[in-house]
Amino acid sequence: MKKLFLGILLGIFLIVNIAANVNDIITVKPSTPINTSVITFNSFVGIEHDIKVHVLKMVNQGYILKSITLSEGDMSCRGIVVMEKY
Repeated sequence: MKKLFLGILLGIFLIVNIAANVNDIITVKPSTPINTSVITFNSFVGIEHDIKVHVLKMVNQGYILKSITLSEGDMSCRGIVVMEKY
């Protein structure tokens, strides 16, 4: 009975010890962008086509799209495109 109890304690100790050390091994650090591209589009007509062409061109160069902001005034359209390369 005493050997069984010591075996169980040894097993629990090993599991806790391995779990504490694995945390350091599998820690993932977030990546930081190598380059950031911010482009502003201004026009009196729709700018959707220009933004689409720009985004596709940058994606082919390895950038990913982070955000697009579009706003329309009385007589103009404005868009801001932010892309990052990792």
